[in-house]
Amino acid sequence: MLNNNIRDVEKEWFTKSGGIQGKEVYKDLAEKIIQLLDQESNIIDVINWMKQEVCEKYKKNSSKKLTDGALNNCSGAWNEYIAASYLTHFCLKFNESSKDKIIVITNLPPTRIKNGETATFLKLFQSEEFEAGKPLSMLNDIRNRIFFPSPDLVVLSVNEHFYTSFDIDSLLKKQEKAPYESSLYKKIEGTIQSSNVRSIASLKTSYRPDRRYQPLFETAMLKAITYGLEQNWRYYMIASKVSKSDEILFENLISPHGIVLKYLDIKNTQSRFVDNTYIYSDKKSLLEIFSELAKR
Repeated sequence: MLNNNIRDVEKEWFTKSGGIQGKEVYKDLAEKIIQLLDQESNIIDVINWMKQEVCEKYKKNSSKKLTDGALNNCSGAWNEYIAASYLTHFCLKFNESSKDKIIVITNLPPTRIKNGETATFLKLFQSEEFEAGKPLSMLNDIRNRIFFPSPDLVVLSVNEHFYTSFDIDSLLKKQEKAPYESSLYKKIEGTIQSSNVRSIASLKTSYRPDRRYQPLFETAMLKAITYGLEQNWRYYMIASKVSKSDEILFENLISPHGIVLKYLDIKNTQSRFVDNTYIYSDKKSLLEIFSELAKR
């Protein structure tokens, strides 16, 4: 059993109704989480330890048993926080020795369904990118009609001037500690060029059947934009658990625009739906995933 001496945090970890404040738990245990993963612990083992800590604290204040649903919801979020935090950590390490800087953005605001609004991802770009003759000009008349969920991760490549001007290093360090409340997106919204985008990713604990369709709709929209605008944006599925059905689906599924291109008999088109699927289980596997996300 993994042990850790932590301060008395019952009031901060639980709501008055007995719910779990997952972010507070993660915040208080973050130092120990890093220590365990640096010792090559498996992420699932770390999550199980966190659940045990929560259960022990809860018993002190309540005779009721925590529901499996409450624990599973939190453990899923913790799993994703750990992955986002370490991808940010490797981003910072990469930037220490590279002139081309990488930015990993987590915690993008949700896309709002509102007249005059556009998808959160598209708001990253400079308004000039949508002008005539520019890379995103074909979207200018329709961008307020393009809706898709915000990606879990966006990976950008920027020059050193941009990196220092926006103080990206300090924002990444904050994101590394608290990936669930990153302010990176808000800082650079409306400043990015299409050529800055390296990759986009869905980050989930698992892709159970009722949750597959959000990222699939997301990638359908992004792949259509990528093809139509002749961009080189890649889309990845990242999870700690991938079923055989997931592998078959993500490997073989044709993109919706690919069906149209097939009907029009347009040859040599790139219609792959998902560029690759990655499974993470520990710190080492997350480093390998970062390397793929950041490559040209």
